[in-house]
Order: sequence, then structure tokens, then C-alpha cells
Amino acid sequence: MNRRPLIIRNAILTGVFALLCVASLLLCRFCPPAVEGIFVPVQRFLTFLLRSVTSIAPFSVAEALVCALIPAAAALIVFAVLRLARSKEHRRAAALHGLSIAAAFASAATLVFILAWGSLYYAEPLGETLGIDVRQYSTGELYKTSVWVRDNLNAAAAQAPEADDGTPRDFWALADKCANGYSVIGKLYPQLDGASANTVKPVFFWPVMSCLGIDGIYVPFTGECNINAGLPVCTLPFSICHELAHSLGVAPEDEANFLAFLACKYSNEPEYKYSGWFIAFVYCSNALSQSDPSLQAELWLGLDDRVTADILSLIKYNEQYEGPARETGKAVNDAFLKAMDQPEGVRSYGRVVDLIIADYLSGPGDTLHDLLAG
Repeated sequence: MNRRPLIIRNAILTGVFALLCVASLLLCRFCPPAVEGIFVPVQRFLTFLLRSVTSIAPFSVAEALVCALIPAAAALIVFAVLRLARSKEHRRAAALHGLSIAAAFASAATLVFILAWGSLYYAEPLGETLGIDVRQYSTGELYKTSVWVRDNLNAAAAQAPEADDGTPRDFWALADKCANGYSVIGKLYPQLDGASANTVKPVFFWPVMSCLGIDGIYVPFTGECNINAGLPVCTLPFSICHELAHSLGVAPEDEANFLAFLACKYSNEPEYKYSGWFIAFVYCSNALSQSDPSLQAELWLGLDDRVTADILSLIKYNEQYEGPARETGKAVNDAFLKAMDQPEGVRSYGRVVDLIIADYLSGPGDTLHDLLAG
């Protein structure tokens, strides 16, 4: 069999897809209007199509695909090696043909990834979308914000139901409430509307995610929010809202954290409200520990016992899964974020504190505050 035409065809396809990838990234980086005018609409359209299919399944399609592709890929490699071993005369041509197919597939998948997700890292910052003025803040402003978060957390703790074992008994019952806060935000910002509980899927092999230090993953190829169902209940609602923020086109981690915080904050569901304030307190407390440890100690003095118990439970959960796997997962995530033009890598999650401070300082008169008051 003459494989030369097939190899040439695959090489051309690979080159075309690669050029489109480079052109797309250059356009995103050097022509910001193109992101909002071209890539964001394309991403929303692709996500809508994918959701229409995957939301029907009561399980994670992405997880099912991974579970199917791993053994399939292994079997394909074994088959290819055996075939090469038998085909001594055309071994080189067969190998090039196989590599050309893999290269064409990889370049096409990369292009789809850029269109469905990667381009969003160059979109308009969430702070600008929400009209929030983010700047450098003083330690005093950080402390006042932290006290505000702590007091709201204490109030939310009195309303939120407790879980005996640290995890909710019904994931789906909790997930069904996830869009409540987003519906409020969507009234003022239609581009941030559309959060759907149908896209939230618990991962069956969640212990693997825990070992890797992963709370959730938004998979742009399926439009699904894959959630680690083994998370402590105090963090699970926030993690659901975080992945939903990604599904709405918010890519940077600090911005997804902030949108998740707002969705929890404005939710009518006690579990979500508590989880939002809980995670906000953790981030603010960590930031305060680096700025003024004495103020952090003072902050903790006024903490509700329920909150303290949940923080200890979270620490215990994290310690349970400490190890090389978690460090590897963190390193991979850090490398990915840096590749996506997020120079701080995994540390970018903590930048949410600046947005929380800005939200606190906006106070009464803020557009979302006014919407709720009306």
C-alpha cells in the first residue's frame, strides 16, 4: 500500500491547523477587540452545542471518554508496534503514517481547545465587566474586608445545615441549587447568565482528583463542570460555582473564584452562601497572614466555633491526600496556567482577594447591591 499521499495529506492538515492555532493566539494577544468580537461568540456557540448533547447524560461524559480512551490508546499503541514488527519492508512508511495521523489529530484538538477555551484568557477582565475598580490595597483595607467577610461568615454559619460526615448526602440535590445566585447576577449582566445545573457532574473516580489536589475541572471539549464529590461540604458549593464560572466563559482562576464568591453571596441557598463566605475568609486570612500575622490572629478570635471546626476538617482532608501525586497535580496546573498567559500560575487563585476587597469597598450603591435592594 502506498501511504505517501496519506502522509502528505495529514502533514498538510497538521500545518493548516497549526497555523490557525498560532494565528488565533496572536490575534488574541495583539488584538483584544477580536476576542470579544470573534472568539467569545464562537466559544459560546460551541459550548451551547456541546451542552445540548452532554447535559442529557446523568454522568460525566468527559470522565467516561477518558476511561474509554486510555485503554483504547494503549491497545492502539500495542497494535501499531506489533504491526510494525511484522511489516519489515514498509516499516518506515507505516510509522510515518501513524505519526502523521497523531499530529493531525493533536493539532485539530489544540485548535478546538483554543476556540472553546484558551482564547478566553485574553478576554476583558471580569473587574471591567462588573465595573469594579481593582487597585493595590493597604493592610488596613485588607483587615477591614477580612472582618466583613468573617462577620458574614459567622452569620451564614448559623443558617447553613451541618453534615455529619463532612460531605453532603445528596450531591444532585446540592447541585440543583447552584444556579440560584447566578440568576441574580445574570439580571444585570446577561453575558454571565446561563449557568445550568445540568452541566454539573460528579466524578466517579473522585479519590483520584483528591490525590491530585483537584477540586473540579471544566472540560471545554464536553462543556461539563466535573466536580470532586468527595470535597468537604463547606467547600463543595463554592467549587461547583467556580466551575460554572468557567462554563460561562470566565477563564482566569482569580476571576472564576470571584464570580463564584458573588454567586454564593447572592444565593438564597444557605449551603452556598456559607461556602462562599467560607472560601473568601480562607483567602483573606491567608493574605492577612503574609501582610500582618498579628491582625490575622485578631481576626480569628471572633470566629464562630462551627467555622473553626470546618477549617480544621478542611485541613484534615488536605493532609489526608498529601503526597507526590498532589505535588505533581499542582505542578501540571501551574505549568498549564503559565502557558495560558497567567504568569503567577497557581498563585493566581489568591488574587481573588483584591476583587473581594473591591467588592467590600463598593458597599451600598454598588450595582448588584442596588439590584438586590430593588
